[in-house]
Amino acid sequence: MLTEASSIDFRGLAVDQGKFLYCDFSHTNVINLAISNSYFSNLVLPASAPPGSRIVDCVAERVFGASSVAGLPAWIKGLDAESYDSFENVARIRKIDLSPAHQVLVTIVKKTFFQKGSGRKEEALLRGLNQVVAPSILQRVLAILMREDCLERFRGDDGWVYSPKRAQAGRMKQMLYNLRSSDDVIWAEVGDLS
Repeated sequence: MLTEASSIDFRGLAVDQGKFLYCDFSHTNVINLAISNSYFSNLVLPASAPPGSRIVDCVAERVFGASSVAGLPAWIKGLDAESYDSFENVARIRKIDLSPAHQVLVTIVKKTFFQKGSGRKEEALLRGLNQVVAPSILQRVLAILMREDCLERFRGDDGWVYSPKRAQAGRMKQMLYNLRSSDDVIWAEVGDLS
């Protein structure tokens, strides 16, 4: 769907066995559309569920806006996809089409929760991220994660060290799976920083 319209009401249109080369729900609010038994070459998910819309029993080559099947929103059922957004490294994170502040959040969570080690020195944790956002936003993202009891920091030999609160690992994993469709308060608050 390529359109400049901010919202389109399909008034209950049901598409069965359709073929879509590029279907982007992220820029237009799609209302009252049902797609089933269809094929998507590229499917781009929105930040929130499109009212009255659903995708059921479809196949996609590539899904943008979720990093796994576990991260698919509730309005999508039975989607079989070949690949999802990847957040394996900072370069891949930058290609996911997230806001700069969300890129920083995903990078920090990945480095602290899902890479080897018990903590990250601030310099190593934030390396390269000052090219994505202003230093004040970097500090605000860290402050949000600490306030939400996801990270703790302590003074190391060479400055601050940030370590994950392992009890929050499941929450962080779900947020990374969901990406743009995450309803976590951290995701929402970081989104307001951009």
